[in-house]
Amino acid sequence: MAIERARGGFVKPIQLSLYIRDQLAAGAEFWGNELYSMYKEAIQKAYRAIDEARPPKRRKGKRKIISYAGFRIYLYVLRRLGLIEYILEDGEIKGDVPLLKDGITDAPFLSKTHYFRAVISRINDPAWQNIWQAYKGIR
Repeated sequence: MAIERARGGFVKPIQLSLYIRDQLAAGAEFWGNELYSMYKEAIQKAYRAIDEARPPKRRKGKRKIISYAGFRIYLYVLRRLGLIEYILEDGEIKGDVPLLKDGITDAPFLSKTHYFRAVISRINDPAWQNIWQAYKGIR
């Protein structure tokens, strides 16, 4: 299915929503930062391959990659569309134990870790192709 775009713009060599779908398709579970790191590495590798295929005068410099905040918005939209879901796991220690003013340690800083997984029944949903068009329809 071809992606329809209402306006022009640069198309990334790896579409983010499809990358997330492909990573989560086999029932794998990843947390957001791990998915972001994998995407960032894959897109940088794709850009290097594109630049190596070009003549030296036409090579681009450093290209912008979506920020982690933007990536989290993608995950939010995918969750609202029902394409992915998350699992909460309590109790992992994240970082150092905070110290109070008198040097006594308080309880360890515990945070919930959000692991994402794809909704298997919606893997072939056409909304993966253009999540913004699908999200516009549910708002």
